[in-house]
Amino acid sequence: MMNIIRADMYRITRTGGIHLNFIFTALGAVGLIVLAVVFGNVDLDGLELNGVNSTNLLFNFSHFALISVLPIFTLTAAPIFRNKTAKNEVIWGISRTTLYTSRMLITAVLCILIRIVFVGTGLLTATIIRRFGEAPVGFWSNFFQVFTAQTFMFIAASWVGIFIVFTIQNGFVVIEVFGGLMFFPMLVTQTLTMLNVNPAVINFIGRFDMMEGIIQLANIGTIPTQTVVLILALGAFWLIVPTALGILTFQKAEIK
Repeated sequence: MMNIIRADMYRITRTGGIHLNFIFTALGAVGLIVLAVVFGNVDLDGLELNGVNSTNLLFNFSHFALISVLPIFTLTAAPIFRNKTAKNEVIWGISRTTLYTSRMLITAVLCILIRIVFVGTGLLTATIIRRFGEAPVGFWSNFFQVFTAQTFMFIAASWVGIFIVFTIQNGFVVIEVFGGLMFFPMLVTQTLTMLNVNPAVINFIGRFDMMEGIIQLANIGTIPTQTVVLILALGAFWLIVPTALGILTFQKAEIK
């Protein structure tokens, strides 16, 4: 498996797509900090923007960065079907489970890196503009809790993408299906809210909303423990169930 992972990482890093993804993610973080400076420290609860306070802003807007997951799993998994690599590797004796799980591991690593780029670039930008500031007691503990929890959700989303790629084996349809799964629940809850639908119904639908879960995890230290558990359970569901189904389905699927 390590040989496959090394070969794929070499292939991915040799293409411009993954580099552009990291660049746009970094620019997004810089843009968010600049907008906060220009428009009066947006979403900082009246606090002056600096390095320390910027982390709250970055975490609260991390759900927008979920779009960066899409290029990760498409660049990792889709080419092996487009270039017929998957069929050749199976013929050479590589198991289908290995093909699947190796792409999962690669996307997990890239998700961690893309999160580091987003948060790290934003934090550095805010520090350069307004200095770092004094970190309160418990700041770093809370920082790593939020970062880890949100990154877990990013990895779960990327593994949903891997499932879609290996099931559909069509890069164009994959984008539409993934976008629907990730963004449709939020659109539904926002629409129902504007229509003044029963909050209980909206809250029930919101439990399946990955993006809303990422937003709530930004305040992991202040929201109820039960809420955190439910959000992480949602992430675990999307992490485990599609993966199990994907591996089982791919075992019997015809490789295009």
